[in-house]
Amino acid sequence: MVRRAAALALGALARAVGPAPLLAALGGALVHPSWRVREEGVNLHTAALLAHTGEQFDYPACVRALAAAAGDEEPRVAAAALEAFALLHARLGALLQGMLTAVGAADEVKRRVAERALATPQLGLPALDSQGLVQHQVR
Repeated sequence: MVRRAAALALGALARAVGPAPLLAALGGALVHPSWRVREEGVNLHTAALLAHTGEQFDYPACVRALAAAAGDEEPRVAAAALEAFALLHARLGALLQGMLTAVGAADEVKRRVAERALATPQLGLPALDSQGLVQHQVR
């Protein structure tokens, strides 16, 4: 119930101000001590990418934030970040690997992102459900 209400409120805020300023303001969630908060921070990025396909994103900032999350010690955070990267790959194609290199992503993260991108035809991409919550294809 709380997650749904938060998702609806953040979705409305993103529609009002655009996704880039909202993601920048909520960037601290990705470095929070609680893995649950970090996972929801990643989900915010994924939801923004899904809901605002025509918007101009700060892709380098998004890639930098998600690269750190993809290397998270908590498997759920890392898996959620890889799902977001699958969306970014669908949008950016081969540019994504160059952006990962430009932001200093670890080689292991780049390898895992490439593997997830190759698996997208079989696994699919995350989606938003009717309540605005991210539904991951991989856990």
